[in-house]
Order: sequence, then structure tokens, then C-alpha cells
Amino acid sequence: SFLYLSIFLSIFASYGFSYLYKKVWELNIMKVCALILILCALSISVLIFILQTPSLEPDTYSFRAAKWLSEKVEPNEIILSYPSHSFIIQDVAKRKTFIDNIDISFLEDSPNKNAFHEILGAQDLKSLKTLLIKNEISIIYVDNELKEYSKNIGIDRGLLYLLRNNETFKKAYKDKDIEIYRLILRDE
Repeated sequence: SFLYLSIFLSIFASYGFSYLYKKVWELNIMKVCALILILCALSISVLIFILQTPSLEPDTYSFRAAKWLSEKVEPNEIILSYPSHSFIIQDVAKRKTFIDNIDISFLEDSPNKNAFHEILGAQDLKSLKTLLIKNEISIIYVDNELKEYSKNIGIDRGLLYLLRNNETFKKAYKDKDIEIYRLILRDE
């Protein structure tokens, strides 16, 4: 949709530029300054777009992780991830996610959003495991966004700290900044 909009905006911008170029100006220096200013602004916009495009999500590592999920995780298993990664997990890996952008953005009191925060803030293994089992979550997808979000909402000891326990969680995948953990279910 943005692509189509940019095509129309480019056409209108070229008409505007053409109009300014053909217009008779009383001071020719003002015409030159205005056109140079417009060309500089366009050049900076294009340069910023070119420099930022490679850093946009999803990146190669996210695709690799999604491919791994599609191969190693059963279709009925639910994956906990940061909401912005739910689309790649759902669309590329064809797996279920616990929460997605719609839950987090639009539904302020969504049960999944509240449970998501409870899971992130769990202070002990027993309550964390209970929450994960209650919500049928067996896979946890950890990336920099989830780590940053936890830090921003003031959780320094919670899910991310408890994932270190090798008796409850198994690190099943690691590639650059993406880690995927599997909940180990044993009879207590």
C-alpha cells in the first residue's frame, strides 16, 4: 500500500517541481535557492531511506529462526514472543503465537496481554511454570526487543532471568541475538 502511495506522491511532486522550475520569478537567485533546497531535501530523504531499509525487521536471523520453528516445533504448540515478531512466526513458520500486535496495541485489557506481563514478571520458577502451563505455552522466543521491553517496564528478575534454569527450560536454538527455549515438562 505504501508503494502505491509513493508512486502517486512522486507524480504529484514532479508536477510541483516542474511548476516551480517553469514559473517566472522576479529574483532568479530565489528560484535557484528554492530548487536547490528541494533537491537537497529529496536527496537526504532518499539517503535516509536507503540507510534504514536494511535494518528493518524481519531480518535474516528472524527468517532463520522462523524456519527452525517450522521444522522443529509442532503446529499445535504455542510460542511466546514479543508481539512484533508474531507475524513472522505465524506467516513464515505457520505456528501459533500467544500474543500478537493486535492484542498488545488495541485491546488494553486483553487477557493475553495481562498474562504476557505476568509471565515476563514471574519471580519464581513455580509460578512461571504454572503460568506457562495454564496458557499452554511450550516455546519461548527471546530476542533483543523482548529483552529491551522487559528492561523498559522495570523487570530485571523475571522470565529472562529464570530461563537460565536448565531443569525447567532447554535452550533449543541460538542465532546471533535470537534464542528459543523449550519448556521441559516433568512430573513433579
